[in-house]
Amino acid sequence: MAPIIDSSGRPLTQQPHFVLGVQMHNGGEYYEAHEAWEELWRDEEDDALRIFLQGLIQVTSAFHKLFFQREPVGAGRLLARGLAKLARYPGDYLGVALEPFRQGAAACGEAIAKLAPTKEGALAFDRSRVPELRMAAQTPPP
Repeated sequence: MAPIIDSSGRPLTQQPHFVLGVQMHNGGEYYEAHEAWEELWRDEEDDALRIFLQGLIQVTSAFHKLFFQREPVGAGRLLARGLAKLARYPGDYLGVALEPFRQGAAACGEAIAKLAPTKEGALAFDRSRVPELRMAAQTPPP
C-alpha cells in the first residue's frame, strides 16, 4: 500500500502529528505520543492505516499505564492488544522500522508479565527496555 498523502503532499509517517508522536514516545512522553497519533487516527479513513495507528497508540499507552498509572496487569493487556494490531504489517511499513519496535515491545510484554501485579511491581520495570520507534534506513539510490 502506498503511503497516504496529506494536503501538503506528505505521507502519513512524515506528517507533523506522526513525527511528534514518535518524538514523544521516544522521549518517554507516552500520553503525549498517544494524543499526537490519535489526531491522525480520528481523521484517517483508510482502515489499514487506522489499525496501524491504533496499534501504536495502544503500545505507547501501555507504557503510560505502566509508568504513570502503575498498573502492570492492565499495561500488559493493552500492550498485547497493540502488538496484535501491529502484527499484520510488514517489518518496514510506510518507512517505519516496525519489526525491531515490535520485538522490543514483545520483550517488554514478557517482562511485564513477570512483575508483581502491584504499583511496586510497576516500579521495578526498567524503563530503558522500552523500544524506540525509528524510521527504516533509506536505501541510497544507485
